[in-house]
Amino acid sequence: MKEGDVYNELPQHCTLMHRFWSEFESDELIAKVNNFFEHVAPVKLKPYKQLLLGPKQIPVSELEFTD
Repeated sequence: MKEGDVYNELPQHCTLMHRFWSEFESDELIAKVNNFFEHVAPVKLKPYKQLLLGPKQIPVSELEFTD
């Protein structure tokens, strides 16, 4: 998946959403986050329970807690 691409159906993925305000422009914040993830070991994500979110009832998977 690439930022800005449009998909009719999304492949299994994890959406990271910030819950904070940042003074950085989007491109700068993306660069900082990318730099962080380049130095972190991959994490295995396991889909657990399917939920429907939002007014359009979009199906999503809750993730199973892992080590």
